[in-house]
Amino acid sequence: MKKISIAILFFLIAGCASTTIVGYRGQGYEKNISSVTIISIASDLETRDSIEEKLVSSFSKKGINALKTVQLIPFLNNLESDVDNPELSQKLKTIMQNSEAVLTLELESTLGGVPYEWKIILQTSHGEIWSGKSKTSNTESLNSALNSLSIEIVDKLKIDGII
Repeated sequence: MKKISIAILFFLIAGCASTTIVGYRGQGYEKNISSVTIISIASDLETRDSIEEKLVSSFSKKGINALKTVQLIPFLNNLESDVDNPELSQKLKTIMQNSEAVLTLELESTLGGVPYEWKIILQTSHGEIWSGKSKTSNTESLNSALNSLSIEIVDKLKIDGII
């Protein structure tokens, strides 16, 4: 029985993704945000929807209103290459004007098909208020990687006095 318990404990520890985030608060913005609009940029709609859903849940648990945008701009795969798209430009402009803050996550690399590194920017209509990068290890599944990422982003923003 003891061997089974140790094996289960090892499996649980080994199966959990771990995310580290290094981020910096911008100068000149002292107010805590109470709502955020989330824009994730990934190569497929499933990953975008999953990360936005997980972030909405993590922000909500901290009392922050959050809105996902995957339904508003489902075709967004790369902000830099899609920026010349007039429809996208107009939607992004409208989102920025109607949001207290916008959190943008751009997938930078994957490991075994699972998201590994993300670039994270939080901005208001007045400019960038926080930016960072994340790395997730022990990424055995998309779900565990995104769970870890969403929790760590919200915790880091709380520690840095943004929310």
